[in-house]
Amino acid sequence: MATTGYLSGHPPARCRETQMSELLLGVLAFIVRAITFALDVAVFISDTKRLSRWVTGSSTFAAVPAEAKIMTPAAKRALAEAEQRNHFLYLPRK
Repeated sequence: MATTGYLSGHPPARCRETQMSELLLGVLAFIVRAITFALDVAVFISDTKRLSRWVTGSSTFAAVPAEAKIMTPAAKRALAEAEQRNHFLYLPRK
């Protein structure tokens, strides 16, 4: 006597088709959720930039001067002294 279904150890064909369709729907749902998450992150970043522009009243994050300021002689001396004091901190150790 031939048995069919789960008693024979092999699921019926209709059950395999259902499993395959559920698997494909699950994969499709995962892809849609991943895309939705990526778009939510992009919208969050955009909204944060817009909020920072509104709060600061500026379209840039930091105002950068077009030309660098020329250092005064006292500032140059102070920088040279600081570099000389800290010179040994940046040497590689053996």
